[in-house]
Amino acid sequence: MMNLNTFSSLVVVTALYGIIGCTQETNEIPSIEDFKALGIIPFSQINWTSSNQEERGKMVYDLLKNSDFIGKKRADVVSVLGQPTSYYDYNEYPAYVVGPKTVSSEYADGYVLAFITDHVSGEITNYEIVPKIE
Repeated sequence: MMNLNTFSSLVVVTALYGIIGCTQETNEIPSIEDFKALGIIPFSQINWTSSNQEERGKMVYDLLKNSDFIGKKRADVVSVLGQPTSYYDYNEYPAYVVGPKTVSSEYADGYVLAFITDHVSGEITNYEIVPKIE
């Protein structure tokens, strides 16, 4: 028979696993090929800076295909893309509104390209697009 301390410990451990499982972010990186749906024009910092969100959306495929931000710091993303233009879950996640305004989510009118940043190391671990490109 299980004593009360063992049972209490088991309940706490089980609850922690449930909480951790629900709050961990996915490590699945969206396919770069999905971004072709927004259009395909070559990325350049100069063009990115002077473009509207729809034109930026057309550069995302080329940007992600030719730049590997995974393992880089938040500052590296900002040095290439400028100050974030959107919010996504946490302030340390640089996020940018891209693509047509006809698409919307709880974050913006347009797609939000977010670079998921590890809270401890400050490194980019993933990127996400919201809503998902269909």
